Amino acid sequence: MPITSIKPIPSETQQARVYKALARALLIGQFMPGETITVRSLTEALDTGTMPVREALHRLVAKGALEFLPNRTASVPMLTLAEFDQLCDVRIHLECYATEIAAKQISTEEIQALERTHREIISISKSMRRRSNPEPLLLANARFHFGVYHAARSRHLVPLIESLWLLMGPLRLGPFLHTEELRTEIDESHIQHKQLVAALERGDSAQARKLMKGLLERATGWYRDFNEFAEDDGTAHAAPISDLIL
Repeated sequence: MPITSIKPIPSETQQARVYKALARALLIGQFMPGETITVRSLTEALDTGTMPVREALHRLVAKGALEFLPNRTASVPMLTLAEFDQLCDVRIHLECYATEIAAKQISTEEIQALERTHREIISISKSMRRRSNPEPLLLANARFHFGVYHAARSRHLVPLIESLWLLMGPLRLGPFLHTEELRTEIDESHIQHKQLVAALERGDSAQARKLMKGLLERATGWYRDFNEFAEDDGTAHAAPISDLIL
């Protein structure tokens, strides 16, 4: 029997689904900074076996989105303010660059998808005046942003941006615990979204980059104002490059 006829086994599909579920939960702030996560709690919540959960945790630890504790449970890292600032700087550079590229080649279909997502975001925001669950808004906002970044047609940029979003994800819920204070900010971001879509549609890469920068800087302010950060003990957390090449 030719090897190309062999089908993937179900456990591989299950591993991918578990990873996607956990990554999505991190992206939209379902796990808070400093929160401890056990394999048992995840297997029960996801109704799956331990192996797919362990594999997903190892992948997320490798990306820096989680860290293992000495007892082998996982924890959501707490960023220091300096780490937060560095991540935001990198995000702004990468995401604005992706936006600039996207403006030069985005398709009509992709513009239409962004317009639909923009309308969805506005509809969800209005409903949030009556209920406080921010998850639908965070998901729609992520779809909007990655709809822009995918239009850059780069197989390197999008995974890098996704990794940064995973690191920032646990901070996303903080601002929505103070929805009233954010109301004006949220409404103004809708205007920027609309302007961004218009700039992308006319291929204005400089204006698209400027508008994305404004959106990201606005979000940075939200996260800074409505989250707590770890104390900086002066310890360097990055692995020396020699660990990678020696």
